[in-house]
Amino acid sequence: MRSLAGTHSASIAAIVEMQRTQRKDAWKLALVQRDVVWDEFRVAKLLDSILAGYPIGTLLLCRTKDRTYELDLETRQLARGDSWQLLDGQQRCVALGALFLPPAARGEERAVRFFWRLAGSQPDLKTGKRDPKILDYIRWGEPGSEEESKTLPPGATRGEWIDLALLGEWLLSKRRVDAAAIERYDEDALGRLLLSIDEAIEPVDDESFHVVRGRLARLVERFDKPWIPVQRIELEGAEDVLHVFARANMEGVRTSPADVFFAAVKTAWPDAEESLASVCQRSGGFLSRMQALRAVARVASLQEGGKDLVPLDVARLKGEAGRAVVDAMQKVSHDQELLDRWRRLGRYLAKPNVLGLGIRHIDEHLLDHVLAWIAARREPASTDELATAAGYVFWGSAFRLYGIFRDTFSRDAMTRAWEAGRSAESLPVEAILRYAREKWHNLSYGRGVVRAPWHASGRERREVCRAVVNDRGRLFLCIAQRIPIPLNARGAKKPISFDWDHIVAQHFRSTRMKWRGPDGKQWKRLHPKTYLMGRAGNLCLLEACLNRALQDSAPGAKLSTIDDYRKQGTLQPERLFLNRPERRLLGRLDDYLERREPEDVDGMMKVFERFVGYREWRLWRYAVRTFPIVATFRSVLFEVASKEPV
Repeated sequence: MRSLAGTHSASIAAIVEMQRTQRKDAWKLALVQRDVVWDEFRVAKLLDSILAGYPIGTLLLCRTKDRTYELDLETRQLARGDSWQLLDGQQRCVALGALFLPPAARGEERAVRFFWRLAGSQPDLKTGKRDPKILDYIRWGEPGSEEESKTLPPGATRGEWIDLALLGEWLLSKRRVDAAAIERYDEDALGRLLLSIDEAIEPVDDESFHVVRGRLARLVERFDKPWIPVQRIELEGAEDVLHVFARANMEGVRTSPADVFFAAVKTAWPDAEESLASVCQRSGGFLSRMQALRAVARVASLQEGGKDLVPLDVARLKGEAGRAVVDAMQKVSHDQELLDRWRRLGRYLAKPNVLGLGIRHIDEHLLDHVLAWIAARREPASTDELATAAGYVFWGSAFRLYGIFRDTFSRDAMTRAWEAGRSAESLPVEAILRYAREKWHNLSYGRGVVRAPWHASGRERREVCRAVVNDRGRLFLCIAQRIPIPLNARGAKKPISFDWDHIVAQHFRSTRMKWRGPDGKQWKRLHPKTYLMGRAGNLCLLEACLNRALQDSAPGAKLSTIDDYRKQGTLQPERLFLNRPERRLLGRLDDYLERREPEDVDGMMKVFERFVGYREWRLWRYAVRTFPIVATFRSVLFEVASKEPV
């Protein structure tokens, strides 16, 4: 029996008060809910909607007749209960607590604090997730900290902003605040009120008085007035909770099937979140939570003698077979020997002369095949076998095998890898590729086609190789620049922040790469080869602070500064993958870029094209030398048995 228990409205004050006091009747979290995923921009966007008077959506609560597992909204402690559980709206409720409660009230030592500008302009914001203009009047950072100074708009002072956590505490300490009364305050009364809330507030001047008073009254009204719709529904048990969650998320907000699958797993395995986090940690940290979920689920299903579970779908967890898979997932996540083998694999792949940071750019399903092969083994794999596995995930990603052949290919490869592991054999790369060739004779499926470098010759072959490099530009560059993972500087406590950026700065696209065109009439038109700006040959990874300092510099100035850092031993990463011919080409580009109105733009772009093409061809050849298993791809997948160099 399922029944609607009615709809009512709640105020921000009521939602925040529940988080502050932890009342017995406070809402709990349904176990299917995922982690808090909103960043500061999303929270600030919510505040912007509140200030503008826009609706922020309906909150959905459920309660079951049977006592089910639930999570505390703040502490996320697990317990059985029959409280009203928040099924849809967790991110919004937690965001309201982040806005109007100080970190101490939320059980956090250091957390983001939000501040609101009482006066000054408020620009129209884009609907994009990270619109930087929101920083013009909403900012965050510990008071007096470096983060605070960075986020203050030019010319702004701390006194122009009110700490929303202090405002929230003040509002909650009053039984009810009359917004209409604030509208009648004069300057002195308003100034005293603001100082009683936040001692850092500066006196309000005559010009901004009416603006400040109106904005404060509007926020107070939105805080105290019940206006957020809350719908309640009573359900039979945990399975009904899952169905409602799946329908709400898959039909409304875009949520991946894997997220809903994870929610289904948690209904039968309450501590799945913590167990998978432990898998990520004990496996060396090279797996994300969703990678760990998928790998554990697929391995568990194979251990039970079932079919591969991709794509992850909640329907696969129904009935006795589904419960058996969840039980097997628990065993896999607590199998210390298996996790140790995965950790050894991760340590090998993370080496800068293997994949390094490239782990973040390979197709994750191909990594699943290797994880299954390792999981099925009972003895450690040799270094040569691990090298074969690394080459498989690299070239399989470079040729986009999963991206084109999808789950049919992945399921077959997973099964073959599992059986090879149980037989203590090497990863069966040839058998996996042979199946793909036999299944898809033209190496195409739907609109996707595997690029075939060895079906061409001469200049055409080189162009196909460069196209493969550009399909996975960052992966090839991670290998060529030999970037380790994790990215820790010597003796540093935190990983270094890196940026992907252009060697020839994008700044020059609009300032130097315009021409008249062949007809000589269309002045200042972008040159047709400006697309080369975003090609892999013009990209590199560089330490973020250095990169920002050099971002609009000409290539010569960039290389000079980078060379100085290298001599000092402080360059991160230590390798840019630029040789002398490429540096000479960049020097020739400098000659063009230094002119305010370059006369021969076409000549400049030809030099740029040579630089990009030459570097991309070197990226291909370096990858071939690093992962010689590409010869197996050539002979089996592309059926080219030539003895010519790969």
